[in-house]
Amino acid sequence: MPIGSLQTILVCQASATPALPCPAGSAPVSVSTYVLDATSQGYLDTLNTPYDYERGAALWAWGFIFIMTLAVISRGIGYVIQTLKSRQIWG
Repeated sequence: MPIGSLQTILVCQASATPALPCPAGSAPVSVSTYVLDATSQGYLDTLNTPYDYERGAALWAWGFIFIMTLAVISRGIGYVIQTLKSRQIWG
């Protein structure tokens, strides 16, 4: 969903040779820029919400517990494989 479009606009830039419609001491220069559509305001407003620390902490805690669980399970599997190898049962 595009929220804008690439357009060429005129801006006034300081110049030794002034030109209309810019104020004295500046001349128009064309610049390519990304212009936001007015219809995308609702989408952009939802992105501009403040950071939710409770949700961030819950996500961090979930990720930490997930990684620690994987580490414990991996270590347990490693012990089982080591035991089987030391008894010449496997490998």
